[in-house]
Amino acid sequence: TAVSTDANSDDAAYVMAHTDTVALDRLIAFTLTADGGPSEGACEELRSRFLESPHTVLAYLVLMGDQTVSSDDICGQIASADAAWHDGSEEFAQVMESCKADYPEGPAAELLSKMETAHEASLERNK
Repeated sequence: TAVSTDANSDDAAYVMAHTDTVALDRLIAFTLTADGGPSEGACEELRSRFLESPHTVLAYLVLMGDQTVSSDDICGQIASADAAWHDGSEEFAQVMESCKADYPEGPAAELLSKMETAHEASLERNK
């Protein structure tokens, strides 16, 4: 199934008001369709969920595969949230290192590599 939602729908308003409790798929769909201010809270929540349950988030992103909007976009959102709002937190670095050890190859490893590249690029932009 494709992940999608209308950023102007009642569902989007609900997600925006409940980013901390909605299901991961709804949060991701909202993040990919919202622009500007509303998506910032969702990106921050995605970062938090990645730090709390990296294996769950990575498993979901692997299952997403290559849709119209790819899991690469979400990796970039998570990485940029950490770089922009947390100046590249130590917690993020530790989770990344742990995940890279757990996933030395395969689809999750590719996503981690993309996340790391996006994180480094975002940190450079913020200097």
